[in-house]
Amino acid sequence: MSDHTLCDGLEVIQLDTPRSGGHNQYMFNLDTLTMLLRFSGLKRIHLSTICMSYLGDHAIGSIVRSLPHLEELVIGTGYFWSTPLRITFNGIATILSSCPNLRVLGLVFDATKLGPTTPTQILGERICNTNITSLRVGFSPIEQTPGVAVALWEILPCLSEIYLEFCTHADLDRDARVTKWGDVMKYINYHKLVWNR
Repeated sequence: MSDHTLCDGLEVIQLDTPRSGGHNQYMFNLDTLTMLLRFSGLKRIHLSTICMSYLGDHAIGSIVRSLPHLEELVIGTGYFWSTPLRITFNGIATILSSCPNLRVLGLVFDATKLGPTTPTQILGERICNTNITSLRVGFSPIEQTPGVAVALWEILPCLSEIYLEFCTHADLDRDARVTKWGDVMKYINYHKLVWNR
């Protein structure tokens, strides 16, 4: 089989790693993930137990722009990562605009970096994915729950569930994150109720 056939024919990449004592033992960076760019036919990427903290908005954008057929993207949601996250709402907006067929999204991102504008205002276009009904956020940090809710509601209007990973790690703000992400879903449900009246 030729390299070209393999690159075009591969549709699924899934990797599960065991939990270890080191938080970031299984870490990918842009160089590692650049290899995925060769597989333009990929539909599913499931790397939930791999730390993606070194990837930023630009890096994740470079990757997903080369994967137009992507339907499922789950990266880094399996564990709590001690390395600060670099992906923000801009990265999520880029993923959604680059992958119109996406129906499963799981991504650890920094929801504290919302800023005064929403993702659609930043990019100046209407980004909206109605295929995604549940979002896996791992242990993504969050502060402004109303702002995060509005941003997610704009880009994921059919969102009905937000999943956090409930691994055994006990971080100081774990309970606060769980509460805040729960509040985000409550705000979204309220917006839906008001909008549908």
